[in-house]
Amino acid sequence: SADSGEPTNPDFEDSAEALAVADPEELWIFNVMTGRNNASAIWASMRIPPGHVTAIGNSFTIRKMNLSDPENFLYSEGVTELAEEKGWWSPKDDEPGIFDFFGAY
Repeated sequence: SADSGEPTNPDFEDSAEALAVADPEELWIFNVMTGRNNASAIWASMRIPPGHVTAIGNSFTIRKMNLSDPENFLYSEGVTELAEEKGWWSPKDDEPGIFDFFGAY
């Protein structure tokens, strides 16, 4: 899209959204941005526990994701790859199996 820039030089900052997805039973935060060469999307979602509230500003809000906890965290395939490729994040930055989506993107 026009917000994402040219495929050869994507504008990752202007192509991101933070949303809430809910039904009467559960609430999820959903963060999405353009992927490599504007050809796909990189996304993450986090379940908000029952009895909790959350704020969603004009920025990503998902921080430390447990990549082995699909009950509470869902994400696109290769969610860490672009961050690693660009030098924005390294597995050494977090505990094993943890990815800081907001910090990386």
